[in-house]
Amino acid sequence: MSSFETISASPTDRKAATRVQILQSALMCFSEKGFYQTTMDDIVARSGLSKGALYWHFKSKQELFIALVEWFILQMAEQMDHAWTDDMSAADKIRAMVEVTLAGSEQMVPFVKIFLDFWAQTPEDEQLQHIFAGIIEEYETKLEEIINEGVANGEFQPVKNPCNLSLAMFGMLDALFLYYTLLGDKVDMHGSARAAVDVMLAGLTCKE
Repeated sequence: MSSFETISASPTDRKAATRVQILQSALMCFSEKGFYQTTMDDIVARSGLSKGALYWHFKSKQELFIALVEWFILQMAEQMDHAWTDDMSAADKIRAMVEVTLAGSEQMVPFVKIFLDFWAQTPEDEQLQHIFAGIIEEYETKLEEIINEGVANGEFQPVKNPCNLSLAMFGMLDALFLYYTLLGDKVDMHGSARAAVDVMLAGLTCKE
């Protein structure tokens, strides 16, 4: 999973480069101080840009936060699109999907911290709810397609409700990211996720 430090903008596209610079700075500030403790002045100071440049791109701290969330979703979607090849088995596609998600664990920690802080103060933010509903739906859809593919080609046994299975898997990964964020290396997130996927795949491939 790529991080902000690996993002580059074209030298001729100063607006895009400035936007990336602001997002980098906001992520660091939010991660260190929390969403509500961070001020726009903190982000200006970290970025080295003028206050005018910051407000030209983002009118408020919440707008900036939403941009960070949308960026992360985009990165995850791009990584997921290249997680597997068509000739892979359905089981290997599921494992590849999980590995891509796990590969972003270090980058996920700052985001999870920000999400927790934001949600603690704004639990009913409709825009954020809409964005996260989209994340869940996209993940579910991709996984459901793979499960249905495995059932169709005889690799998996019939599944009564692939959507429920997809949501359970997404929830498992989501919970592990949360535990890892709160407890750090006390949680073997990679080992736990792979063990859970192995159990799920064993059940899918078990023939009566």
